[in-house]
Parts: sequence; structure tokens; C-alpha cells
Amino acid sequence: MLYPLGLLTSKAAKVTNEIEKAENLVHALLNCTIDRQIKVELEQFSLQLLHREIKFAANQYFTLNNTLFQSMSKEYLIDLISARI
Repeated sequence: MLYPLGLLTSKAAKVTNEIEKAENLVHALLNCTIDRQIKVELEQFSLQLLHREIKFAANQYFTLNNTLFQSMSKEYLIDLISARI
């Protein structure tokens, strides 16, 4: 049960990190772009990235991220330890 959840949350975290890298890349391109049309497109894309928080959720109940995996792993370990006592 933990392996699929860990795989899912790690991939969601990687995608989120790549989106943050894309934001930095767009801003770097804005600083060195000469063509006006490209600059306008990059500015629009930058605004879209700024105003849309990208996160993965399970039916809007909870966010799929590494924190979810850590808390579920801890709960699973606590259950295993308490079952042995």
C-alpha cells in the first residue's frame, strides 16, 4: 500500500518542482529576449504561472505531496509497533 502512494506523491512533487524551475526559466528568458512578440507571449505565460498554483489533490480532499506520504508512513509504522506490543 505504501509503495504506490510513495511513487505517486514523489512524482507529484517532482512535477511541482519542475513547474517552479519553469517559472525561473521564463523570467530568465524575459530578461534576454529581444523580439517583442516573444516577450509578450512569455509575459502572458509568466502571469499564468504566477496566478495558478499547481498542486495535485485527491478529489480536492487532500493534497498529494511528500508530507502526505510521510504522515501515512508514520501512522503505518505506529500501527505495526502497537500491534507487536
